[in-house]
This record gives sequence, structure tokens and C-alpha cells, in this order.
Amino acid sequence: MAKPPAIPGPGWFKVRFVKKGPWVAAKLDIEDGICTVTVDGKEQAREDNHRWIAEIGDAVYPLGPRIDEPEYLQILAYVQWAQDHSPEDPVLSPRKPINLRTMGSLY
Repeated sequence: MAKPPAIPGPGWFKVRFVKKGPWVAAKLDIEDGICTVTVDGKEQAREDNHRWIAEIGDAVYPLGPRIDEPEYLQILAYVQWAQDHSPEDPVLSPRKPINLRTMGSLY
């Protein structure tokens, strides 16, 4: 498998904070040397230091695959839906692993 680049290009990703956790939408923008990382719809950081960009980029890039914008928006929309209609949904606790034994019935 090819080694990921030191500084990934801008794009959309899905990441997991913990093993067996739900997917979380992430977006990496680099414009005019300024890096912006958005995770779960919230801007996390902005910086123009290239070493820092590599560190943040590595935190997003290797943890999850690249996705396209519609999939990114679908993940965000599902989180919003879960907030309104399914308060026990695992996507609302992205830092906890999904445990099927403790989840409620699907039906």
C-alpha cells in the first residue's frame, strides 16, 4: 500500500475517533497557505504554519478514506436527523465504540 502524502490535498473524508465508532464527516481546506479542518460540521482549526498543516492533515487523512461531497453532506444530514428523531443513535456519541449488544431493537 502506498504511503499517504505528508500534506494531503483538500477534500472530504470520513473518520472514526475510536475503533468501532461511527463514521464522522471531516473536511480539509487549504487556501492561500491557510489550513482549515472541519469535523462533524464544526471548524476545528485554522493555521498558516505548514508544519502544523502536516500534523493536522495526518490526523484526518490516515484515519479514514476520502469521500465525495454528497457523501460528506449525507453524513452531516444523518447526524442532524438523529439529533431530532433518534437520541440513542451511536452517531451522536462519536467518541464511543458502537456496541450492538447494548443498542435497542431495530424494530
